[in-house]
Amino acid sequence: MKRILSHLLILHRNPPGGPVSARYYSLCTVLSALVLFAAGFVHGENADAPCEPRVINDTSVVRSAGYRFDDHDPAGKEFRACVGSGSPKRLLVFCNGTQIGELDSASTARFLADNPHFLSGNTPDSAAAAPRPATGRAARLWGDESLPAVLLNRNIDRRVKVDRLISLGEWRHGLEIQNNFESAASTVLVLRNTLHVSGLAKVFFFYAGAGFHYSWFGGWVADTLESRKGSNFRNYSFSVTAGVPFFRYELKTASWIIPEFFWLEEDMVELMSHDSSGAILAGPRWKWDRSHLSNLVHAFYFRAGHVRVDLIFDKQTYLRPVARLVLDDMPSILGTWGASLTMSKEVLIPGIWITLPQITTQRISIRSSRFPLTVEPLRIHFMYRDLNRYNYGLTVRVHFGYQRTKEKKNEQ
Repeated sequence: MKRILSHLLILHRNPPGGPVSARYYSLCTVLSALVLFAAGFVHGENADAPCEPRVINDTSVVRSAGYRFDDHDPAGKEFRACVGSGSPKRLLVFCNGTQIGELDSASTARFLADNPHFLSGNTPDSAAAAPRPATGRAARLWGDESLPAVLLNRNIDRRVKVDRLISLGEWRHGLEIQNNFESAASTVLVLRNTLHVSGLAKVFFFYAGAGFHYSWFGGWVADTLESRKGSNFRNYSFSVTAGVPFFRYELKTASWIIPEFFWLEEDMVELMSHDSSGAILAGPRWKWDRSHLSNLVHAFYFRAGHVRVDLIFDKQTYLRPVARLVLDDMPSILGTWGASLTMSKEVLIPGIWITLPQITTQRISIRSSRFPLTVEPLRIHFMYRDLNRYNYGLTVRVHFGYQRTKEKKNEQ
């Protein structure tokens, strides 16, 4: 039976000129996430598997099929694989009975060459494609599946080691909806609520994507700047991005009435009063709220496992580039945690956040495509320098992935 998916579209618009409640839009985003998650369970029966899957213990095969392990994967997961019908042959990979991906024809050929008894079934299921475990100090310290243990394990093929290294630089691709509600201060408090809708596609080793961003501001600073004569700004912006593993570039319009990293400045009120530059913000050149619609931000992102470095260049807004050193997605009792250092010139502000456990489902599918859904219900962050400079807030995130679930038959 083919799956039947109920499509739900939730749209909320801000009436022209009307006041917007940041709390209202945050609530809408949370409700949207819950509804989207519930929609994933409205489906029909799964189609019969095209072949009989057999147990595999080689996690490199599972990774090659597109599955990403994390620290919250339950130990009871069972991975199976089988060769689908059709030509060329492709290895289909399953997790607990659900197909999670497939290997291309070249990888399938290598797998069958390394495991000649896999098709005949003469080898026990538990022994299929299982390399000898790693030994030594690295395996004892970090586990058999850790990066040092894999790289130092002589029993693992060199191609597997290269794939494991490349996986450290992979960017999370798919469609993502994210809502941030922040309270930030530079002597005076500013409320900011931002909705991000972005998509990132992966083709071989290349990534490309685009995004739309909308922000609402509250507080004395926003009200003052909006009421100035000749004020010229937009609440929305667009972005495009491209990259490869480990490196990604993003170009984004920056028409905000208040800069994204304004809270690095010690006293924004002083800049507004005297129309002068501060330690971070370029006051006179930007004029805060006038004629910056053509302003562009250039961002460079570097990623290696849990470590990420962000470099933001915006000459019209900041006197110096803004840099962020991030340690993200570290396991904890409550889910995951992360830490960061945000710096520009001589200013350095540390931060920390905690994320509740993610909710994931593989049950959303349309014909031969599967859309894994991940809901990050709540992230709480806090960045603090002193009583005049800080940033704290909440984030809700919904992510849709994409996977092929069936073999395409060649047209005769």
